[in-house]
Amino acid sequence: MTATQSDNPTESSPVSDPVLETEKVTSARALRRWLIPTLTGAGGFLLGAALVAELTTGGDGSDSPVTAETRFQDALTGCNVPSSPSAKLGDDGRTITIDSHGEEDMVGVGLSYETFSCLLTELKAPASVIAHVGQTTSLDGRQIESWDGITFAWSYHPDRGADGVYTLD
Repeated sequence: MTATQSDNPTESSPVSDPVLETEKVTSARALRRWLIPTLTGAGGFLLGAALVAELTTGGDGSDSPVTAETRFQDALTGCNVPSSPSAKLGDDGRTITIDSHGEEDMVGVGLSYETFSCLLTELKAPASVIAHVGQTTSLDGRQIESWDGITFAWSYHPDRGADGVYTLD
């Protein structure tokens, strides 16, 4: 066997053709020029479509859109609050009037503290609003806070509890 021959019959020395190698490199570059932007664009489109679907359905996979008219009803339902004098949906779903339980109220009259807190949570009130509501005293008078298209005006007295109105802006 000569020095240029291989002991392994499956190995063969590749024939190097500069024209063929240049065509392969040019072909690969051309493929990368359109493939990467196309894949990036398609991925961006799908991500955008998913985001729009999430925002318009409320993220629960249902087909019912979250609208101003259902936002308060959804909060009441999420907190298991039946329609009652203690929590009234009004103005075509654009307001909730609430009355929480106070020390002088009869048992069963007014929303419980847990339900009152649940509504703030369901309506995604920020921590600053929750703290403000919790720190309100009877001497403070009517208080008003706004967030995310909602305005909440309330007052508090230990004898009659917290009374307030949520309004969609």
